[in-house]
Order: sequence, then C-alpha cells, then structure tokens
Amino acid sequence: MDKLAPTEIRYPYAIVRACSELPYLSPFVAMPDGFLRVVLKIVQKINLRNPFSEIFASRKTLADEAGKSLDTVHRSIQWLEQNNLIERERKARAGLRGSRSPLVPTKSLLLALGLVDERGVPVEPKKAAKAAPAGMDDGQLTTSSSNGPELTPSSTTSAKEEGGYTRIGAVCLPTDLIWLCSKGLSPFAVLGLMKRARTASQRLSDVVHAAKKYLENLKANQLYAYLQTLLTSGRDFSAPYREEAKKDEEKREKSYLLEKAEIYEGRRFTSRKTGKVYQVESGVIRETVNGQSRVTPFNRAFLEALEAGKLVQHN
Repeated sequence: MDKLAPTEIRYPYAIVRACSELPYLSPFVAMPDGFLRVVLKIVQKINLRNPFSEIFASRKTLADEAGKSLDTVHRSIQWLEQNNLIERERKARAGLRGSRSPLVPTKSLLLALGLVDERGVPVEPKKAAKAAPAGMDDGQLTTSSSNGPELTPSSTTSAKEEGGYTRIGAVCLPTDLIWLCSKGLSPFAVLGLMKRARTASQRLSDVVHAAKKYLENLKANQLYAYLQTLLTSGRDFSAPYREEAKKDEEKREKSYLLEKAEIYEGRRFTSRKTGKVYQVESGVIRETVNGQSRVTPFNRAFLEALEAGKLVQHN
C-alpha cells in the first residue's frame, strides 16, 4: 500500500510570529541553544483562545517532534520552569495508576511572546493574517547565525522593491529596515519590532534612524534587545527625524527653485488679471507696476501661476 503524504500543519500567524521573535526576546537570551527546538514545539501548542490552558503533550511527543532526546526535553522544561516561563502541576490520573504533569504557560511567557496584554487578556489575532507552514519555525523564520538571516534561496532571489517596501519571501518590510535582516534579524522579528513600536506610538524606522550609529556593531539578540529597550524608554524618536526630514525637504525645494529660475532666466511674463509685468533676473523675480518695480525671491507660487495660465509670456 502506498504511504500517505504527511499532512502539512499550518500554525496561526500569532504563533509563527512568536516563534520567530523568541530567540531575540530578553527572557530567552540566556537559554542554551540546544533547548530552542523543544521550546518552539511547546509554544506551537499554546491555545490562542485560552493561552493559560494546560499544554497536554507527552515528553516523548515533544522529543519526537523536536528531534531531541528525552533528557534534553526534561532539561528544557526544567529551564523554563526555573525562569518562571511555565508551571507544572502534578495531577493523579482518575481511576488509573500514576500521574501526569501538564505544562501551563505563565503570564511572563505569554506577555513576552505578545500573546496576552498586561492584564493577561489574549491579544486578538489579526483576521487578515494568514497561517504559515509549520516547517518555517526552525529555519526560515529564525536565525542562529551571526552572519545574517537564514533565508531560503527563493526568498533571497525573489526579493524586490515595491515602492517604499522590499519583499523578502512572504514578508514585505519598509526598505529602510531591510538592513536589520543583514544584522541577523529574521523578517518576522522585524515585523514584531514594528508591532511593538506601534504599541509605543512610535515608528520603528524613526527609532532605527535616530540610533543607527549605536546599532551598527550589534548582532541578532543584542540588536533585538537594544531596540526593545529603546521602544520602552518613552523617548520620542520622531522629533529629530521630522526635523531632519524638514531640512532635507527645504534643501530639495531650494535646489528645485534654483533649477527653474535658471530655465526662466531673462524671460518676461504678464498677469492676465492685473497686467503686472514680471521678469526673472539672477534668481529673483522683478515685478513692475506703473514704472515702479520691486524684487522678490523666485518662488513656488510664481511657478504655480505659470502652470495655471495666470501668467503669459510678455512680448
């Protein structure tokens, strides 16, 4: 008999995002690397509708799914328990010998993963968000390399700019944040930081722009943790960015008007409405009325009057 192909498990977006961010979250910075796959399998079994409910998964099941030994599973669970990320309550089996000890996620774990708010209320997942393949939790969405995200070849080769965004695989990120991926963050980790920035009424792009010189030498976990700290500092990062953007805009406007003034140099125009005569001279506009003249800087309003046909070339 032919074997049936294994069914592909698809996890909710909130779980995929949580798995992607997990290696960079401060509670897990000190976690031994060998525990990662076990912990990811535990997180994948959290009930989003009732996050504090028990996780019924035998140690053998976790070992088989994570590809780890039973001893590694026991030590992983012990580490989570010692760090107040899960709780275990031994329960006798009704009518049977022995007992069981289901895992119960703590508020500390669920809050760090963004699955509940400060009150412990489950965070409502976005309706439009799609589930992602189960296999993405251990390779495509997370990274253990300091040389950059472990994107699949198709993700890398298909990356393309779409306006102010760049697509990496199934994720679209603001183009100015793509360099974070080259520093070791997965695309989903960047999305997680963007969500945290919105919660703090900030824009991640503003935070990164303001602190870029401090971020250059950081990698993966350090970078993620530092950005998290900045986002919870209460500092307004948008003000300096707005000021710099304003200066850049003024500079572009000045350059644009200078270019246009050179084009119209020496030409004279008459107002259809008032009959006033205007002449462009050395980057300024000379206005003549009844033999008297005054000079004003070459400006955007003059160009708009030309485009609207309010000024006609003077013969």
